[in-house]
Amino acid sequence: MDAHFGSWGTQTFIAGLTSDAMIAPRVIKGAADGDAFAAYIRNVLLPELFKAAGYVSG
Repeated sequence: MDAHFGSWGTQTFIAGLTSDAMIAPRVIKGAADGDAFAAYIRNVLLPELFKAAGYVSG
């Protein structure tokens, strides 16, 4: 099957969910592998969770 109107690619959307909101949304170009997911957790999600909980890193 041909893709119409240009080229198509894969994107992966990941985000965290709290009891009342979606936090730290990210789109990764291509399929996410274990390394990309671990980097998202470490560099994006955890800082957002700590900030939401009132912790100060440093």
